[in-house]
Amino acid sequence: MRNLIRKTKDWIEDRLRRICAPMSPDTRILVIVILVAVFAITNFYVVFRAIYNIGREDNKWELIDSEIRVPEIEMGHDETDEEPEELQREMEKFFYEHFNSEQNDTTANE
Repeated sequence: MRNLIRKTKDWIEDRLRRICAPMSPDTRILVIVILVAVFAITNFYVVFRAIYNIGREDNKWELIDSEIRVPEIEMGHDETDEEPEELQREMEKFFYEHFNSEQNDTTANE
């Protein structure tokens, strides 16, 4: 493993020497300054973007603060497979209220 790391280091060093050899000292300094500036700007962008995004995703989990009550369904083994109209109306009312309140919560926080 150490031998592989040493070979990789030597290869990178040789490549950099070939690239930098024909450059004058002033050109090398200019290239180094430009590379440092590009890396610094990229670093600051990533850091400040991460700080800005902290907590933005947490608000979505706090939208529903009340307990959701699901109506209990008691199904008998009837000969027909249809649900009673009263149970169907109760379920429609529950889902209508739940999804409308969730939609109102998301539009109010945006």
